[in-house]
Amino acid sequence: MRDLKVLIAGLLMFSVIQANATEVSVWGGRIDADRSSDIPYVYDEDTSSIHGEEIGDDTSYGLSISQSFNDWIVNFSYRKNSLDNDGVFDTDPAEPNDCNARMIQGIYDDCIDTVTVDIETDLNVFDFTIGQALTMNGVSVLPYAGIRYMRYEQDIDYAHIYPGGNESSGTNNFDYKGFGLLGGVKLEIPIGNGVKLKSDLSVGKMLTGDRDQKISEVVTSGGSFDSSNTQKTSDDVDSLMIDANIMLAYQLGNGVEIGAGWRYHRINDVVNTQNSNNAVFPANTIGSSEKNLTMDGFYGELSFEF
Repeated sequence: MRDLKVLIAGLLMFSVIQANATEVSVWGGRIDADRSSDIPYVYDEDTSSIHGEEIGDDTSYGLSISQSFNDWIVNFSYRKNSLDNDGVFDTDPAEPNDCNARMIQGIYDDCIDTVTVDIETDLNVFDFTIGQALTMNGVSVLPYAGIRYMRYEQDIDYAHIYPGGNESSGTNNFDYKGFGLLGGVKLEIPIGNGVKLKSDLSVGKMLTGDRDQKISEVVTSGGSFDSSNTQKTSDDVDSLMIDANIMLAYQLGNGVEIGAGWRYHRINDVVNTQNSNNAVFPANTIGSSEKNLTMDGFYGELSFEF
């Protein structure tokens, strides 16, 4: 009899919290990091100046799956931001054997004539949240909280040409992954004729994780292997993250909705622009180990509710 009562209570509870609707959204667009600091990579001894490159721009896309249980909304979302930029520096193109530049990023302390650099940055973010929707006069407000997993990877690939034709190439790699908490609020305001304004603002704090740095370089002479070197370091990063987006959406019918909007993302202290070539420059005298990564861009979204 007691087991029957437990079963009935369980069924009643399930009937109260049973799923009402599922929404799946996919979105994509362009993203750039123009608001972020440049990566310094070479020092020109002729002009006593530092040259750097922007972190760049590329694509951003994501997926969101929401399940409603009466007024409670459980959500899983994934977001990927990719950034890319490259550059070249030649102390004097008219002088192929000029030797008036020094690498800021890298290990080897030889003077160089020409350097090319390619900066690639990838950010992967996974969120799991739960919130309760509140509706008043048609306006929906959804405060939520949850957990976040983030992985940040940045490769600074470079190639040097030394006077006499010797070459070296290397990679300065940063890899961070960790868990944190986040909280935020979503807002939906109906405008009319199937059009609504949607926004989302959240703040997250990473609580675990280290940023690993690995520098690998190979030197060739006359096309043959000459030498190689590797340097590894690690430090703690507990970034504060701010994410926001705003979108105009239009309901096509049958649970299908399209929209277009603008996204903003900021991760504090995750970018390291400090000099790694400590044989040439005193340690930690150029750049900073705690620069912010700031990205924004426009996107389009398609969602289905069933």
